[in-house]
Amino acid sequence: MENMLHTAVRAPNLAEVNFACISDLLHPRTVLSLFEGSSVRKLYIRDWEESDGVAEGPIPPSVLLPSITYLSLSLNYAAANAWDLKNYIVEFPHLETFRVAVEHWDELVAYCRAIDRGFPRIDIFQCHWEGAYFSLSSVPGTPSVPDIGRFRHVHLTISARHDHWVQVHQIVLWWGYAFRNVQAGNTIETVTLSFPMRFPLASGSEEASWWNTLDSILADQRFTRLHTVHLEPIKYRNNATIGGLAVQPRVEVAFPVLCRRGVIQF
Repeated sequence: MENMLHTAVRAPNLAEVNFACISDLLHPRTVLSLFEGSSVRKLYIRDWEESDGVAEGPIPPSVLLPSITYLSLSLNYAAANAWDLKNYIVEFPHLETFRVAVEHWDELVAYCRAIDRGFPRIDIFQCHWEGAYFSLSSVPGTPSVPDIGRFRHVHLTISARHDHWVQVHQIVLWWGYAFRNVQAGNTIETVTLSFPMRFPLASGSEEASWWNTLDSILADQRFTRLHTVHLEPIKYRNNATIGGLAVQPRVEVAFPVLCRRGVIQF
């Protein structure tokens, strides 16, 4: 298996690799070491659990992966919490985009803690929410809040397949919490918020108040470099595209401050 993968990932035109459910076969460090010297630029790892029963093969003292510019992780909480590149002795010197897919808030916190320790120069952070509902933490007490202020571009999205389960206030709540711990002097320049098209931006006073809270957070003076907030509707199944003129009045009600500043794009 290892020799076969070692040969496969060195195919001259191979630019993207997706690993899934491989933790029962190979140790994570062994898998990552396969990419040393390859030309793969995008690496997707999902459904990967730490397995004590898999022996780790011999690898170099450190693994340098300069070709990889895009890394996507979709792990369970235990694996996400254990994801520490210091343990894997792996370096991604040219990594530009880090994408995570999460179902629970604790997973997002774990990922951010890991990248604080192991990723020096990521420009783009993407977080894709795959859960059917939003909850802050499974741990009693005040939930931990990750600091995403080190990234220039932040993209938050949710799975369109759950658009009939997730309520507007839940998704706005987690977006707000994602920016809660951002400090003055942060480097955020653009924020992209992707959401199912059926979500009302401001169809009533209650919905408007939820969006207004997010508007206030992003309009805070801490975000001195923020110049664009892009609202990106997710087309789901056979829904018709909503024209910009149709949603503009609702956007202006939902994000009054950012609209006045000319920051909102949709």
